[in-house]
Amino acid sequence: MDAVIADINTLFVRLTRFYEKLATFTGPDQDAFPHTLHDAQTRQAADPGEYISLRSDLFDCKAVFNKFIAEGPELDAVKATAIQQLQRAQSMMAKIEQADADHAELNELRTLKRKFESTQNNQETLVKVVRSAATTASKLDIVEKLQHERDDAQAEAAQLRTERQNESAELIQLRQARDLYNERGDEIARLRTERQNDSAELAQLRQARVLYNDREFEIGRFRADAAQVQTDRAELARLRLHNTNA
Repeated sequence: MDAVIADINTLFVRLTRFYEKLATFTGPDQDAFPHTLHDAQTRQAADPGEYISLRSDLFDCKAVFNKFIAEGPELDAVKATAIQQLQRAQSMMAKIEQADADHAELNELRTLKRKFESTQNNQETLVKVVRSAATTASKLDIVEKLQHERDDAQAEAAQLRTERQNESAELIQLRQARDLYNERGDEIARLRTERQNDSAELAQLRQARVLYNDREFEIGRFRADAAQVQTDRAELARLRLHNTNA
């Protein structure tokens, strides 16, 4: 009987230790088992050594219970309590093991999700790369177009500079020609003025010459008349003298 009591005490001590560890693992309330997979995974991942120790204690409880069933007397009340506690412990452990299996499955799903996200990210990266390449190609086309436009503008500017230089040289020649034309115009105007002055002077000289000729003719006529008068006077004096002598 003492051995049976010792086995019962050992069983309840181990069950008490199991529930204490279970309370540490799940919370202060023995019924506060993690109802979500995330909670179980979080607690299991927080202390995997405690989880293994918890399973070991449950196996010890099973061993003591089996020994108690095999060797102990028919103590229905004690056996019922022990069976109930052991079943509850087994249920708790089954939930933990299920959580462990779910955790493994979730890890696999997470791995697949990461692979999918990686593939999706790779696809998105590829799309971004393609879009970036398209954008880069578009930018390169724009840059090439701008370079062509710049080259055309530079060529046109060079042509305009050449034309401007040519026009500047031609303008200089035209200005020189204009200055020469103006100088010749001034000279022609001066010559015309001089010719007009000479013409006026020549007309005056001609008039003076005509007047001089007229006066010269008149003077000659006057001289002839004076000579005739002298002749007539001499003849008259001779006649007077002759008459006097007669």
